[in-house]
Amino acid sequence: MRNSIYLLFILSIIMACESPADVDFSPSTPTLVVDAFLNNKAEDQKVILNFSQSFFNNQQYQPATGATVTVTDNQGNDPLVFVESSTSGEYVWETSAQRQIIGAVDAEYTLRIEYGGEVYTASTNMNRTTTIEEILFFEEEEPFSDDIIYEGRIVARDLEGLGDAYWIKTFWNGEFLGDPAELNIAFDAGLSPGGGIDGREFIIPVKAGINPLGEDESYQIGDRVSVEIHSISRETYDYFIELQIQTDRSGGFAELFAQPLANLESNITPVNDAESVVLGLFSVSAVSAMEVTFTEGLIR
Repeated sequence: MRNSIYLLFILSIIMACESPADVDFSPSTPTLVVDAFLNNKAEDQKVILNFSQSFFNNQQYQPATGATVTVTDNQGNDPLVFVESSTSGEYVWETSAQRQIIGAVDAEYTLRIEYGGEVYTASTNMNRTTTIEEILFFEEEEPFSDDIIYEGRIVARDLEGLGDAYWIKTFWNGEFLGDPAELNIAFDAGLSPGGGIDGREFIIPVKAGINPLGEDESYQIGDRVSVEIHSISRETYDYFIELQIQTDRSGGFAELFAQPLANLESNITPVNDAESVVLGLFSVSAVSAMEVTFTEGLIR
């Protein structure tokens, strides 16, 4: 009897979905979106300001031009002034002989954006990061085939002490593996808080998270593979977890029970109008890196 009721429930949903519906999608109000992921690499740093747009709008995002963007720290350094480049909406702080990196581990940083009569601020800390010991490759036989593929892995160890979070970024022949499914983050040596995996080598899913996931894509002899470990705050870690939930949608019937799509929570707040909405995140990372050229000597 219970199974019959369940089947009737499923059928009723399917039949209901067959009826055409005309939905009026009103244009959404553009919202300021801030991309402010900074790091301590000796290179120019960027803050990108755009406006959100309607879901069905396939045009380029509109840039937010004419803003004033600065970053200050609690170490007594002069403010970092980000100047709009020739690319509208892109604000750049350039390195100099006097200052080649933005700061130091454990320092606190505050972002300030003045735009359209509003002021937006956010604060975060640069946390410590760990080092990469090796990048290795393993020969694997592709499932249901005699083809050989190569899987890359990093050897890196979480720092002693609970609460460290990391964003592992991989570049394949200079191209960032930036697909949402390739987002590789760790909390201590594991995948999530509460695991208590502290001060050990990263677990296999993190080690192997440096591989491209596209169809028929795998490393080949001669490829250049670069891996960076960015320290991130707990706030940034939670942001990435929510990003994974929002972008990894299986589709179909499962979507009826999936978490509804929603804007990601930002750590950037308006100063003058509490009702004003802003999207994006401000993060400052310490970075360690290693690059190798894939040779047969690296195969295990």
